[in-house]
Amino acid sequence: MKRMTRTRQRGKGMRLRRASVTWAVLAAAFVGFWASVSAHLSNAPPPPAVVVPAASHTPKTVPPRVQTYARAAPLVLTGCQIAVSRPAPPRADTAEIVTVSTTPGAVIRMEAVYPRARSVHGALADVQGQATFDLPISDAPPGVTVPVTAQVILGRSKQNCATSFTPVWVPLSHPTRGSP
Repeated sequence: MKRMTRTRQRGKGMRLRRASVTWAVLAAAFVGFWASVSAHLSNAPPPPAVVVPAASHTPKTVPPRVQTYARAAPLVLTGCQIAVSRPAPPRADTAEIVTVSTTPGAVIRMEAVYPRARSVHGALADVQGQATFDLPISDAPPGVTVPVTAQVILGRSKQNCATSFTPVWVPLSHPTRGSP
């Protein structure tokens, strides 16, 4: 009777070994599958190669997928140009348009200094490398030049450019009494 018990124990032990190998193979396949699915969904690089035991108990290596990344060339600050829509706008107008041209994506800080005020604006250059600002004309008396400066920054590079405008007095035309 003791002998049969030992035999049964050996038989169960063998079945456990075979079952554990089967479960190990299934678990490795399951983990590998879900790792690749989650990597695909999150755009992450694939997991390293997974060693899966084959039926003959020889390890089989699955090669990882190779993903290539390209780096964009670093942007270089190409310059700074500033222009006003009219160098001598009439005092009756409400705004002067200033356009700054530089490298796309550069940070632009523009400043206009009036006799009693200062107007500071900031923007990022668009894909054409331009940014447009509206400056009030009412803050500048006629005949007084308003200096306008811009500083463009890209990475560690900085450049400055400047221009100005001078509002002019334009008399308002009043209809005379005898005209229709």
